[in-house]
Amino acid sequence: MTSLIDHAVGRSRTVLAILVFILIAGSFAYRDIPKESQPDISIPIIYVTVSHDGISPEDAERLIIRPLEQEMRGIEGIKEMRSTGYEGGANVLLEFEAGFDADTALQDVREQVDVAKSSLPAASEDPEVHEVNFSPPGNGPGYSDASWAETGFTVRRSTRSDTLSFGAQTKG
Repeated sequence: MTSLIDHAVGRSRTVLAILVFILIAGSFAYRDIPKESQPDISIPIIYVTVSHDGISPEDAERLIIRPLEQEMRGIEGIKEMRSTGYEGGANVLLEFEAGFDADTALQDVREQVDVAKSSLPAASEDPEVHEVNFSPPGNGPGYSDASWAETGFTVRRSTRSDTLSFGAQTKG
């Protein structure tokens, strides 16, 4: 090991030249590697939330979670199903196998939740089905690059003080 260090110290110009070459080659490689500015990151998770005022966690498991799990058990491609009963409702989280078709899975979950609705207590709110999605803000449902401009929200620096203010633009 000491011979390698002695060799590098004795030929410092060569070592520096190799270092500069590696940095330049790395810069060119980084520039030439294709990159997506807004990649589509598909997370294979869908969750169902049911609210029910005043229900205990134990009752939520018995009255909400079990019927939902029984209906959703037959959905194809489920890797793992996790459920949580809490004071005032329940969540059922479905993790799908990698490479799943999000639209088909979401449709299947909605269909099975609709079937399970008849087994849920009458006082329960309608189940909500959500997809976990990490797509960039410009690509999400209901958002476009122009929609932020249409809302009129701006971030501007106040001229009287050195603070940022957030607010709606006023026309006039």
